[in-house]
Amino acid sequence: MKEFRMAIINLTSSIDRCHNRLDDLDSRLKKIEQRDLEDQPNISGLVATIDHLKSELNVRDQELLANDVEITGISETKEENPHHIVIAVATKLGLTLEDRNIVSVKRVGTTRGYIEGELRPRPRPLVLRLVRRSQRDDLLRAARVRRHLSTVDMGLPGDTTRFYLNERLTYSNRQLFFKTREASARLKWKFSWTRDGKIFVRREHGAASHRIRNEADLQKIFGINEVGAKE
Repeated sequence: MKEFRMAIINLTSSIDRCHNRLDDLDSRLKKIEQRDLEDQPNISGLVATIDHLKSELNVRDQELLANDVEITGISETKEENPHHIVIAVATKLGLTLEDRNIVSVKRVGTTRGYIEGELRPRPRPLVLRLVRRSQRDDLLRAARVRRHLSTVDMGLPGDTTRFYLNERLTYSNRQLFFKTREASARLKWKFSWTRDGKIFVRREHGAASHRIRNEADLQKIFGINEVGAKE
């Protein structure tokens, strides 16, 4: 009987210690939750500062691409001469481009694999950097006037393909423009374009244009529940 009583006492003591530990943990948890609530404005402010700095950095990075043109769709071959290709492209557009006008030209990105239904890998884009921004603007303007461009009669190796000229965007802006075009197509907005690294949309002819700076603008213009929605 004495041993039984001692066992009960020990069990009670153990339970009391468990309760005390639970009370202590509960108290510590409440303190942590309170501290998080008190720190929330600081955390929110820090996040806002980081977002602002990222945005400023993206603007600076885009400015560095002000003289760049991205050419997509032209077949990629081992024996190709990128300088010859971009000069042929300029000629196709009715412009004269010489080696002295070119800072650099190269394929960018990793070599792409085969896509189902295609006979060869998709070509990587050519990035052309020009000496003057006005030369870049002339190329882009000529490309907008001459739609449905193709490599026919250009004397280039590889298959005859359609090709496109666009201003070069930073990675962040490319991602944002991709989402913008997706939302525009899904919601039947007729126009989405870039100008000087900035992204714009317009619902239809005669309607006001809207600048897209970030995903918050996408949500505001296209609707919170529409951006990223799946059909």
